[in-house]
Amino acid sequence: MDIFSPINELGKEGWQSLRTLVLSCQRTVLWAPSALYLNSLRNIDPLLPSPEEILWYIRQGHIQYRAREWWIRNTNRRKKHAWPLATWQEDFDGAISDIWKADQRANNTGVSARVVIIGPERGWEWADEQIDGGLVDHKKIYSIIQTNRVLTGYKEKIQQGLSSLDATRLLLRDIKNQADSFLLSGANRNFGMHQDRYLLRLFNNTVKSTGIKVIPTQKGKSELELLVPIISEVINKLDKAGKPVKNQEEAFDRIQRLLEEESTQFREWVTSADKIVQNYEREDITDELINQVVETIKKGVPKHTYIDYIFPQSPIDKITTVLSLIIGAASIISGGPLAPVGIVPLALKPFSGTLKWLGLINDDYEGPYWPFYLAEGKRNVGRRRREKLLSNIQRTSS
Repeated sequence: MDIFSPINELGKEGWQSLRTLVLSCQRTVLWAPSALYLNSLRNIDPLLPSPEEILWYIRQGHIQYRAREWWIRNTNRRKKHAWPLATWQEDFDGAISDIWKADQRANNTGVSARVVIIGPERGWEWADEQIDGGLVDHKKIYSIIQTNRVLTGYKEKIQQGLSSLDATRLLLRDIKNQADSFLLSGANRNFGMHQDRYLLRLFNNTVKSTGIKVIPTQKGKSELELLVPIISEVINKLDKAGKPVKNQEEAFDRIQRLLEEESTQFREWVTSADKIVQNYEREDITDELINQVVETIKKGVPKHTYIDYIFPQSPIDKITTVLSLIIGAASIISGGPLAPVGIVPLALKPFSGTLKWLGLINDDYEGPYWPFYLAEGKRNVGRRRREKLLSNIQRTSS
């Protein structure tokens, strides 16, 4: 599974999740990470990866760095950027530029490139097409955002004296640019903010009739049985989990060793589980899969310890159980806190007509998910809770 993230937008929780993503995903694609911003967050949480650690992941091919040309090559424009933390940092950004030049000399491009320059944005042009063509109701969008309690980030962005037209134009521009960045990355999952699930609903409620019909895909159930041995292996791995790391250097050392010894297995587990899970509707997977998981747990793994921390609390989120379990295990074994990572599959069927009409997905797109934000940063689980969890696992397993 390849995952894409506009990491700067996710704050501390996004960076807390990064080592887990690197360990469990074949390729992690970051959009224009800011070293200055990361260092500001490390003042709050010194366990976060350092810019030097990020550079190592990039050089080794575990992370692909993508950004506009001006972000990678124009130090003056970075300095004048409205966001002060976009300022160029020579130790980090200069190294990124050198890696890009080395890739160019070696003709290392596309998916295998370590640093990729993306062409000019298309967001403003696309936003004008939607508004001028009467495809979106800007007054309705503006009204929904103003009254929605979840879309706080977008609300702050448009409360700068903007008219409903200008506010909608800005919102559409940002969404198009982010969607393009994701689609061009070649990744099949997007690690972003949970608020964007509401944007999907917003679009579906404000876009004119698309006239595009959605053809449901055929689904089977036999593959679910393949997840049970994966779950057993993951929980067995947890029995051998070490103590939490004490500092960034120790965390980096452990993740380097895991990338050499365990990454292939974790990545295969995540990919297998993801492919199976995405072929099921919530109704299909909930009872059948969860019942098998419960039976597996009863055969000797912890009954109320690990499960209480990893398994979703809400019944509607049970479809994510397996991925949460595997990714959570990757975090624990790597020595960090329980990563604030939760894969959030959003069924594409009810919305694909809208998304095709808006041009955010191709007409021949057949994937099961909305290709914008498919995962969300969640509240991090602290060291004390994690240590209690490990203690309970070891006590139950002994």
